[in-house]
Amino acid sequence: MSNSKAQRKLVAILFADIVGYTFLMQQDEASARKKVKKFRETLNEKVANHYGQIVQYYGDGCLCTFDSTVNAMKCALTVQQIFQTEPTVPVRIGLHTGDVYFEEENVYGDSVNIASRVESLGIPGAVLFSKPIQKHISNQNGFEMQSLGNFEFKNVIEPMEVFALSNQGLVIPRREEMRGKVKEPLKRKHRNVLPAILTVLLIFIGAAYFLNAKKASNSMDISAITIFPFSIQSGHPNIQYLSNGMVDLMSTKLEGVSNMRPIDPNRVFNQLERNNEAIPSLSEAVEISKSLGSGEFILGNIIDINEVLQITASKYNSEGELMVRKTIEGQKTQLASLIDDLTKALIADQLEKEGQPISSVATMTSENLQALKAYLEGEQAYRKTNFDQAIDFFQQAVSLDSTFAMAWLRLYLARAWIGGAYNNSSYLEKADEYKDKLPPKWQDLVEGHRLFATGQETNEDFYSDLLQKYGENAEFTNLMAEHLFHYNSRYGRSTAEAKPWLEKSNKLDPQNQETLRHLADLAWKEGDIATVRKIIAEVSTESSSWIINQVRLLTQQDSISATQMEELAAHPEFNFYWFWPYQIAQDDPLDLLEIGLRFAPYFDEVQKKYFEIGIHMLKGQEKEALSIIKSLPSDNTAPIDNYPLARTALLIAGRDYLPFEQTYQSLLDTLQVHEDPFALFASAKYAWALGLEESFRKNQRKLTAASEQSPASFNRSRYLHWSLTAFEARQTGDDTKALMYIDSAFQYSGPPEPAVDKIFMLADIHEEQQEYEKAILRLENFPLYNLNYVSAHGYTTYRLTQLYEKNGNINKALAKCNVFLKNYESCDVKYRPWWDEVAERRKRLVDQMN
Repeated sequence: MSNSKAQRKLVAILFADIVGYTFLMQQDEASARKKVKKFRETLNEKVANHYGQIVQYYGDGCLCTFDSTVNAMKCALTVQQIFQTEPTVPVRIGLHTGDVYFEEENVYGDSVNIASRVESLGIPGAVLFSKPIQKHISNQNGFEMQSLGNFEFKNVIEPMEVFALSNQGLVIPRREEMRGKVKEPLKRKHRNVLPAILTVLLIFIGAAYFLNAKKASNSMDISAITIFPFSIQSGHPNIQYLSNGMVDLMSTKLEGVSNMRPIDPNRVFNQLERNNEAIPSLSEAVEISKSLGSGEFILGNIIDINEVLQITASKYNSEGELMVRKTIEGQKTQLASLIDDLTKALIADQLEKEGQPISSVATMTSENLQALKAYLEGEQAYRKTNFDQAIDFFQQAVSLDSTFAMAWLRLYLARAWIGGAYNNSSYLEKADEYKDKLPPKWQDLVEGHRLFATGQETNEDFYSDLLQKYGENAEFTNLMAEHLFHYNSRYGRSTAEAKPWLEKSNKLDPQNQETLRHLADLAWKEGDIATVRKIIAEVSTESSSWIINQVRLLTQQDSISATQMEELAAHPEFNFYWFWPYQIAQDDPLDLLEIGLRFAPYFDEVQKKYFEIGIHMLKGQEKEALSIIKSLPSDNTAPIDNYPLARTALLIAGRDYLPFEQTYQSLLDTLQVHEDPFALFASAKYAWALGLEESFRKNQRKLTAASEQSPASFNRSRYLHWSLTAFEARQTGDDTKALMYIDSAFQYSGPPEPAVDKIFMLADIHEEQQEYEKAILRLENFPLYNLNYVSAHGYTTYRLTQLYEKNGNINKALAKCNVFLKNYESCDVKYRPWWDEVAERRKRLVDQMN
């Protein structure tokens, strides 16, 4: 930014936003619009009356600045009291004062961020403010206030005391209600505690300590042990990886001892990061070990002298009393055996009691030192979500040792996080091939991911058993969360069931960007924009999760400044891909694509056309969309993933919705020369839609044969075989068989397999059985995978207008009607009957409400 354009100034900053605005819109659009109108009219008038300026509206919120702190607080009090009168507006307000700089139509600076964080703690009806604001208004009449205690805000070094206005009509949030952009709340300051009360409390605490000391010690799991990072005392750069690497290696080693439970390394590293520590002191290790529930812990150090490693480790009980200390030394090339000897010496008493052999580190991992080094460095990059770097390390490890099961699994998972997930199943197959050498927990982890790729509903029981078996483990918790999030809609269940597991996963592994992204997905779907903003403050600004959520918020703004566009476009993760609706769980993706089109100067011509195609599809304008598709370069004949000629077939579930049917004959003619399972499936579907039964049967027989003869693509072939069989059963009126075959298809499909046609079939069957809630749940979780699936969004919205009306939910039905009528106002002739039907339905619903 150019300083010549910026103007620096000391101001009071006021943030205000409507809590749950999107949810209000979904429940009652007319009422929500009245609230927004009152919100803006009130601020426009009162901010000006108090000599302030409105810098920006952003959908459900507003940013204002004032030259006077007193005027800012008077304005906040005035408008919040107005918002409590009918029609009430659920607004929260936060204030801070500090140095900012203005550029064009926006304002920047740390003070703006702090004001936003203060506001994020609020609830409807509250006015919260920082200590600097309190100092300015403490001598002013008319302000009643209450301290809420100190809070550690994200990316703010010092804790800050936060206050609430307690004037009549305002709300003071309780501690448990304050869930803003904070690390952990600190204890509230108590200034007027009577000495007598303090004495009684001290006596009580002392008595409780002695009475419950034994009970507290018994709450520790004596089988659990925490391994902390080792101190590298020589400073040799070639062994720095061993500091954290010892946690991984010794934890893996101890997982092979049945009467011991090493604390999950992710939990250890996350706790250290919260405490801003790399290597804890003894007293710090005691506290952390207790917080993790372990009865013992290990500290150690490593010295490298001329390629000879001297490793010292000490094992302590939960009170920090030394139990055993051992030192071993040997050549660096003997690292694995050194760790074996050290670990055995530290836990000799447990091994003697158990009377069992213990596998060597080399057997569990690799005998190749360079492969082991690459793996450990990959683990450290993986934990920090540096997945590209992690992939390089893991690939190096498996190239040096092709039997390294742990490295194969991590390679598979690292690629999964960056979007290469299940196109690289060969990596998971390699991990599965060599998993017998792994300790039981790692074997279960490999099996857990193998099952995840199948998407079977019974996987939930398997993950529950693992969590029962291994306790608080970040990776198994994440598997459960991911399973519920990705597959629940397939089985007619809400994705919201994943939320408590996602929250627990986030607690165990705050670095997991995908967990944060899914929490934002659910918050967005619930209309909780405030939570989306909180998550933005938590995710890494270098991750795709950050930019996805920034893109989400663009849909909440009335306008987008040139500065915002430039900042987003300059982000290293910026890509037109993040504007596609399947990345954003929202009721109407049209706004998103239209915003994406504004970024056209940052995309190439083909990418720009993709947005135009998507917009036409969402408006029911197939002719225009097909015209643009045909104009694309020859190597981009259709923007439909890997199978451009066959993807449309996945949308065909019945004769009432046949997208792009004018292309079916040409698609069928082109596909007839292909014999791969997907082409056979699509050809059969197109033939059915065209009424060509002989062609349908021919392709159906070929697909059945392919599913029996092709081991390499067995799952894909069986998935498509049962999908086609279910389709035929549904078309011939045998719903019992259709349901059975749909379930059979799901047994062979993983996350990349769109289930769109089966979702439509299931919704129709539920409707016919008058199970409207189940039908709605199917369609509300409709996956917007890509351009062809975006084209089905209009049909989904159309069907939901019917289902919500039948289910008696007038507000939801009306909301869906409004979306459909807005989008399909200029639709193709073939969709006009839908438009007329929905227009009549909307009129009927409005009459019912009145």
